[in-house]
Amino acid sequence: MSRPFAILFSFLFFSLISSAEATSWYFKRGHGNIFINLNQVPTKIKFKKGEFPLKVGDLIEANGETSWVELQHGEEILRLKNGSMTLSGIPDQKSPSIFDLAIGEAMVSIKKLATDNKGKKDKKKSESETLTIKTPLASFGVRGTKFYVQVKPESSYLCVCEGAVLAQNSKGGESILVNAGEDLHAKQGQALSKQPATSMMMDMSWDILEDMGDKRPNK
Repeated sequence: MSRPFAILFSFLFFSLISSAEATSWYFKRGHGNIFINLNQVPTKIKFKKGEFPLKVGDLIEANGETSWVELQHGEEILRLKNGSMTLSGIPDQKSPSIFDLAIGEAMVSIKKLATDNKGKKDKKKSESETLTIKTPLASFGVRGTKFYVQVKPESSYLCVCEGAVLAQNSKGGESILVNAGEDLHAKQGQALSKQPATSMMMDMSWDILEDMGDKRPNK
């Protein structure tokens, strides 16, 4: 990394830390051309867990078909590929994390629900680990699941690998619960529709999840 770029990046890095709000979403790793707020992030640098935090309003971009970036919050990992999204809401006991996915692909892995020291579900912590992804045509609300989302100019697509996702029309009203092994298409002017996901889409989604550190069932 050249000295001018190193100076620029150091300024950006410490500015992000000093202005970050109370959120534990942070940059985990990436590949290719990654930008945060239009500033390129050097993906060859290894960041320590939590040292590159994000704040509400941050624009995250992965430019190029082979470019991707992973963000993490607790047991939640989100990978953005060849697309653009904004962190619009931070998690707390009453509200989920919210990402607005404008274009591209996103893979989400929530490894487990929060538990207390007796192994029982901790309602407060579980609520803070929920996640909502909003697209131009539909929003997807999740907890404890693994799923794939693709946004194109004319449509939004959802494939659920594990758990369940509540899909809702972006204009409100209509909602559908999409379970593991199912997918959903959202198109302008059409009702939401779900159906069994093809083996090709399930295999592709699990290939991505394995690269993110998940283990494919029965393998």
